[in-house]
Amino acid sequence: MLIEIGLGRPLHLQRWDSLATQVNTDFEVASQGLNELKETPWENSLDKSAFIKAIENCLWYKNFGPIDTTSAAVPSPAGNQDGRTSLQIDHTRRVFYDKVVWPLQWLVEFGHQSAGYLCENQRPLQISRASSTRKDLEEDIQFPPTEFHASRRINPKDWLSNLKVINKAIYPKLQNLIVDGQGVRVGERGIRVAILDTGYNPEAPLLAVEAAARCFKGWKDFVSGSDVPVDSFGHGTFMATVLIHSAPISEVHVARVAENTNNLGQCSHQVAEGIRWAAFEQNADIISMSFGFPAFDNETYGPISKAIDEVKMKRDGRIIFLASAGNSGVYEDETFPATNSSVISIRATNCLGEFMNTNPRNSSDNRVVFGAIGDDIPLHLREFHPEVSLPGTSAATAVAAGTAVIMLAYVLLLPQLLEIEIQEHKLKRLWTTEGMRKMFMKMSDDMGQQQRFLNPVKFFRDKPGPLDKYCAIYDCL
Repeated sequence: MLIEIGLGRPLHLQRWDSLATQVNTDFEVASQGLNELKETPWENSLDKSAFIKAIENCLWYKNFGPIDTTSAAVPSPAGNQDGRTSLQIDHTRRVFYDKVVWPLQWLVEFGHQSAGYLCENQRPLQISRASSTRKDLEEDIQFPPTEFHASRRINPKDWLSNLKVINKAIYPKLQNLIVDGQGVRVGERGIRVAILDTGYNPEAPLLAVEAAARCFKGWKDFVSGSDVPVDSFGHGTFMATVLIHSAPISEVHVARVAENTNNLGQCSHQVAEGIRWAAFEQNADIISMSFGFPAFDNETYGPISKAIDEVKMKRDGRIIFLASAGNSGVYEDETFPATNSSVISIRATNCLGEFMNTNPRNSSDNRVVFGAIGDDIPLHLREFHPEVSLPGTSAATAVAAGTAVIMLAYVLLLPQLLEIEIQEHKLKRLWTTEGMRKMFMKMSDDMGQQQRFLNPVKFFRDKPGPLDKYCAIYDCL
C-alpha cells in the first residue's frame, strides 16, 4: 500500500491458492516496486528517505522475528490458535509502530515537500467502510478530517485550537453535572482549579471578556488582604490566561500567595494557607502551583508539605496537585513543591513535544517525568505582561491543569454518552493525584530518556468513540 501511494499507481499482484506462494510473490513484487520508487524523483530527498525507510522496515523480516521467551525474565503465556503468543503480538505491534508508523507520522506532521508530492500523485481509491455496529453511541468529539498537506509547518496556535475542539464538545453537556460522594448527579458545579500565584488582573484584555470573566469563582489575597482581585506582577494573570484558554470549561479560584518573585521566599506560610483555602473553602479539584523553592530549603517548604499532607488526609486523597519543576536547566535539581511525592511535577516542551533545555535534570533514572507545552505559547496570550509571560514550566503547569480539567470533565459525561453500566467507583480515582498521574501516563507520548509529553489531542483523536475512550481511561486506573 505504501509503495502504491509513493508510485501513484497500483502494483500488479496475482492471487495464488498457496499462502506461502502468495507471500513470496507479493514480497517479490513489493521489492521491485520499492526499487522503482527509489528511482522516482522527489523534491525533498530527506522526506523521501523517511518514507523509503518505513517501507524497508516493513519488508525486513528480522524486524518481526520471534522473541525469546526462554529467558527467566520473560513469561511464556499460552499461544493463540495460530501459535502466536500475546507477548509476540504485543512485540510485533510495538516494532511496527516504532519502525513504520512513527516515521510516517513524522513525515505527515513535519515533512514539507514530500507530502505535496503524494498529494499530486495519488489517485482516487474506492474504499468501502462497514457501518458502525453501535449506532446508539453518538460521537462526542470530532476533529477535522486527516489529510496530507502540501506544506506542513506547525502553528503554535494549532494545539490550542484542537484543545478548544475538545472543550467545545464537552461544555454544553457539563453544565448540569456534579460529582459528589455518592457519584454523578445533577447540579451546577464544574471542575474547580485553584491557582496559587501572584493574583490576577480582571482588567487584562483576555480576562475581561465575558466568557473568561465567568470562569472566575473564587478569590483570596494572602498578601495584602484585598477584597478585589489584584496582580501587580503579572505572573498569576498569565497563568490564569493560559489555563482558561486551554480549558475554558474550568472554574477558576485564585489565591494570591506572593506579590512577586523576589518576595516568594518569605511566603511559605501564605502558600500553605492558600492550599488549605483552596481545598477546604473552595473545594478545588486541582491545585496548580507555578512556582518553586530550592529543594534543600527544609525551613521554607516544611509548612507547605504539612498543608499538602493535611489536605490529602482530610480529603481522602481526592485532590490533584500540580507544580512546575523549575527553569534552572540540567545542572540544577527540580524545585519544591514539584519534588513532593503527592505532587505531579511538570516540565516544559515546545508544541512538537520536545523537552526544553531549561528544564531541570531528572533526579532519578527510574522516574518518569511529564512535559506539557510551555513554549510556542501564542503571542496574543503573552502581550499583557510580556516581561513575565515567558516560556517555561510555569505555563506548562497551567496547560497540564487544563488537560486534567478536560479529563475530569469527560469522565463526568461518560454516563450520558454510554448506554452500558460503567464502573463509576473506579473512575473516581481520577480525582486523585495518583489517578491523574496514571492518566497522564496513558495519554502521553514517550519522548525517550524517561520523558513523556502530555498529548490530550492525540488521545481523543485516536479513539473513535466514547466506549473506546472509556476503556482506555478504565484500563489505566
